[in-house]
Amino acid sequence: MMILKTTHSLKGVVRFTWVTFVLLGVATAGHAQVIIGNDFDTPDGFITILNSAADAQAPPIGNCAILFPADQGAGFGDCQVTGAPPDTIFIWVGPPADGGTPALTLPYGDGTIQISNPSAHFYNELDNGNVWIQTGRLGSIVGQGQVRRPSGLSFSRTNLSGDQRVPPNPTMATGTCDVLLFADDFISQVRLFYDCSHDVPNATFGQFRNGSPGGNILLDFGNQLGAERQQGVLRVDQTIFNDFLNGNIYAVIDESFAGARIAGQVGTCWNGRDADNKSSICLQEQRFKTTVDYVNAELDSGSAVPVFPGPNDETGLFYFQDTNNFELLLKVFDGCSINDHFWVFFAGTTNAEFTVTVTDTQTGTTKQYFNPPGTLPQPIQDRSAFATCPASSPSPTPTLTLTPAGITPSGLQISPGQQVLIVNQSGVTRMLQSNPHPIHTECPALNAAGVLRPGESGLTGTLDTERTCGFHDHLNPFDSTVRGQIIVGSGQQ
Repeated sequence: MMILKTTHSLKGVVRFTWVTFVLLGVATAGHAQVIIGNDFDTPDGFITILNSAADAQAPPIGNCAILFPADQGAGFGDCQVTGAPPDTIFIWVGPPADGGTPALTLPYGDGTIQISNPSAHFYNELDNGNVWIQTGRLGSIVGQGQVRRPSGLSFSRTNLSGDQRVPPNPTMATGTCDVLLFADDFISQVRLFYDCSHDVPNATFGQFRNGSPGGNILLDFGNQLGAERQQGVLRVDQTIFNDFLNGNIYAVIDESFAGARIAGQVGTCWNGRDADNKSSICLQEQRFKTTVDYVNAELDSGSAVPVFPGPNDETGLFYFQDTNNFELLLKVFDGCSINDHFWVFFAGTTNAEFTVTVTDTQTGTTKQYFNPPGTLPQPIQDRSAFATCPASSPSPTPTLTLTPAGITPSGLQISPGQQVLIVNQSGVTRMLQSNPHPIHTECPALNAAGVLRPGESGLTGTLDTERTCGFHDHLNPFDSTVRGQIIVGSGQQ
């Protein structure tokens, strides 16, 4: 397998385009996958099965994968073949049989490839499936194939946090770890691509651990000690692959001298093939896992294929069987500031039977929406889909402060049902009371703060009624600097 990969130091933002080649007549099976293309600024993957150029019916001689960034930077690759290794790799735009000259000729070496400065045209041809690869040995072509998507690609982004501080300021270190699992029916081993960015000072190692941040070390990726970015490719077996898909793995960046680390759980949500072998998409910062299961008029069933949204992670598109025929647009909207709910909107362009399933991976809450066969779906606008918003921070208590110069502010507007905190920093004893003096009956709740000595604070009662409450210092009622008003709601009773 040849993997070409490029990443960019965007401080926690990783941008990929994936390409793979299926060589000579070997088609990938129709398993769960995800299209993540250049237009969406996120990974797009393909797998290459290398078949013999001399005998297309013979067993595959190897496999390759290729990874490019979405912003058309350089890439690197890795190739795995049986038997004698090739000595040359040719990359063609258009079928090699058409003649001409390869777009790129590279020495095979140990299978690692560097591709620098690919053109925009080359990226477009990759996206259109018009790039071919050949491997040669001693002047003869031994394998070749055309760009195809793999039968399985899974992508997850993990935020890292923990107890590592960043000197000289006491801020906590953070990071992001992107993991891409690259599987195919024709390949026994899974390729795991990782790209972890962080601001841990003097990082000593990076690891994937099983079960918890302190669990058993499963894989070590600390090959660039002290670097703010650690990236590469690993080959893993099916057991480790399943552990990743099931969310059992944690990414850990450590600074062992201080005994500090940042970590995060990998794969709480996967874009692409998930643990149930369905095609899923993760929306709202990887929080909401969304799948669509369909049954068409011919009674063929399957998992709709999503198009990854990239930077716009509120919205995803789905197709059932035809990559040029999108059947569903779905959005998960953060309405927490509006009605304390996450909303689910979607609209379909099919009359096939389908079921939309949206799961909040933080709480396990699931919503399902069913469209019966032969029915054009009505647009769904579910504004109460998930009552799983973060707990609201309490509103700050409105405050009046007594200073040597008087009271500030002299006018304060609050909502009905609030209290007011009165802070005495004037250096003398004060007693803020409601008008009129001396009976204080206009807004009796205001009187609850009582006598305040220098440095003391007190709360009024709850001011429920919309009105304007004038106040003064009962101990010095003629001091104009300590007069003012509190406007409750509109101020009109």
